[in-house]
This record gives sequence, C-alpha cells and structure tokens, in this order.
Amino acid sequence: PHTRSCKRSAWARYFFFLFSAQRSENAFSSSCRRLACRRAMRIHYGTVSTEHTSEQLRQLASVEVTEKQSKRLAGYKGCRLSVLFSGEFRNDRYAGILVASDGLVTDPIQMDELVQGLILHTSAINTPMAGLRAWFPPDTAVQQTSCGKVGSVDLKGLDECIISDTVLIHNLQMAAPGLIVEANSINRTELLNIARGLAGFPSATNVCVVRISVAGLVLTVSAPLEADHHKVLVRFSGPLKQVDDVWRELHSLNRRALRSLGLLYQLRQGYLLQSMGCLSVSTGLVLTTLGILAVIAATRLRSR
Repeated sequence: PHTRSCKRSAWARYFFFLFSAQRSENAFSSSCRRLACRRAMRIHYGTVSTEHTSEQLRQLASVEVTEKQSKRLAGYKGCRLSVLFSGEFRNDRYAGILVASDGLVTDPIQMDELVQGLILHTSAINTPMAGLRAWFPPDTAVQQTSCGKVGSVDLKGLDECIISDTVLIHNLQMAAPGLIVEANSINRTELLNIARGLAGFPSATNVCVVRISVAGLVLTVSAPLEADHHKVLVRFSGPLKQVDDVWRELHSLNRRALRSLGLLYQLRQGYLLQSMGCLSVSTGLVLTTLGILAVIAATRLRSR
C-alpha cells in the first residue's frame, strides 16, 4: 500500500509540474505596476487586509503640511494614518512597518508615532499626486534612511502598512541574524529559484538574504554582465505568527517560483526526477520524455 501511495503521489506531482503556468512576468514587478497605476495602499492587521485608493483617501478630512514643518512639501495635503486604524490596534502592543512599491521597507514605528503620520495624496497646486507618500512631522518616527541620513520617515510610493505585534517584531529582529546566516548557507538553491521566478532576475547567479522582516525577504541579487548588485523585496504570502514561520514562507516562495519558472526549468534543475524518486527508472524516463515532447509541441503551437 505504501508503494502504491508513493507512486500515486509521484504521478500527481509530475502532472502538477507538467501543466504549471509558465509566466514570463514575475509576480513582484507586476504587482508593483498595478499598485502604481491604481494609486492605492493596503493595510494589514494580521489576517485582515483593507485597501484604500487615492480617491477614497481624498474624501477623508485633509491636513495640510505647513511651511514650518517642511519647506519642500509646504501646501501638500493628506489624511492622517490614524483614521485608517481600528481602535483595538491603537495601543503600545502594536507597531507598523511601511513598504514602498519599489520594495523599500522602514524600520518598525511604534503606534503612538505611527498615528501622527500623513498619507499625502494632493500636491501644493491641488492636483492628485502620481503616487501616495507617507510623511511624518519633524522629530516623529525618526530612523536612518536608505541613503544613510537620519530623520523622520518620508516614504514615496507608499504601497502597504503592516501592523504587527511588537513582541513578534522584537523576536524576529533578535533571530534575524541567525536566520539570515542559515538561509544563505543551507537554502541557496531555493533563494536562486525565488530570485529567478519571483524577483524578476531570470539569469541571477548569486543571491543573498540581507534582511528579514514581517514584510518579507530583502535579497541582494547578482546577474551576469552587471557590476551592481540589485536589492529587492520579496513579500511573504501571509502574516507571520511566530519566528519559525519564516521557513514555511521560504518553502512556499520556492514552490511559487518553480511554478512561475515552468517545466523546462524544472527539468534542467532535476526537480521532476526528484519528485518521481518512488517510480522505477524506466517509468521516470518515459514520463520525462513525454514532458519534453509536450513542451516542444506547445512551443510550436504558440509559434504558429
């Protein structure tokens, strides 16, 4: 019975891989483009997610940035972040992380400071902005920026705000160095798959995790003929409940990446042969040959 079950499982995995959708566009970049076009942001409270468009935000009570607060943004208008939070989350047990559409992630912001932030949606000449912008008054939500300066958060292209328990955020910050070392040493193949299938670098040759937060994994990616390293955020598929969920999400991202990369990639990397380990060698070769012929036939049909 165990042998029959194993064979059935192997057949199921084979046909799942065989008919996986081969998407040429990665999920991360396409998601960012859709959000940029809609000028919208999401707020995540655990498993609850709400979306707010720029049009909806402009209907809320507006606050104008004064020249004393910022000479560069004087006259810009926006709504307070506090009006978007339900009462149960407005206490010291929670903190928020802001994520931009280009993958930039802020450090955690305590709730008493997060509620003071503005979501700017209208320019000084009273026209809608191309994208939303998270801005905090001076001496509020102070942290180091991506360029090394220290100041209040001012995030262009606001994409989402993730509200999480401060205990989880603290535990993740403490565990992150060890998780990063382990992921980079043990899960290098999975990280390459994720960079190639989800982060938009199909020819990536080297990938390293440089940061882990409740938002996702921040990777540095190297590609052939490119001197610079690219830094990209790959978002988790769902909220983290505990630190160990990072490994669950890593394996989930790897499975999504393999589906995105398609059958030929899986054949080249040997994933199909691994999934058919319970089958006899002859049966495995027959199935692999059938898979290759199916891909060739599908390619010729598309070319017509």
